[in-house]
Amino acid sequence: CRNTCSPMIGELQFLRGWQLGSPEVSFGGLSTLIATVRDGKTHLLSASDKGHWFSFEIPADSGAQSTMQIGQMGPIKDASGRPVQGDMVDAEGLAQGPDGELFVSFEDRQRLWSFSQGVLAPATDLGVSDALDNSCTSGSHLGMEAIAMVNSSHLLGICEA
Repeated sequence: CRNTCSPMIGELQFLRGWQLGSPEVSFGGLSTLIATVRDGKTHLLSASDKGHWFSFEIPADSGAQSTMQIGQMGPIKDASGRPVQGDMVDAEGLAQGPDGELFVSFEDRQRLWSFSQGVLAPATDLGVSDALDNSCTSGSHLGMEAIAMVNSSHLLGICEA
């Protein structure tokens, strides 16, 4: 069925896949992925477990030769505007609120940050680290593995056990 049809996976239809790569040393470890629309174009946005943001524009041409380019990349910044480093880099969950605000959960040094001014702006720490330390503590990984926006007003966090 290669390049000639779209196989079904249960009720889902596979439409297109891309292999992503970059010579940038900071590229890789894409833990999260959401679709956003800017200027009428669909973009994929990812936060990595290496502490970086990546944005990819989905090509309008879905032909076999279409390529996807990194549109924007940069470090995830803490509340002081400094790039995260060390045990602060492991982004795992990403969700977008109805107003475009982005929320990121982190493993290891558990926390939940928001980015209301865009991905290259400093974060706002939502102050839930203590609650996460008390609820997401089992298993080999500490912290929320995934987050999702529910009903446009609530964040749902999933801890790995």
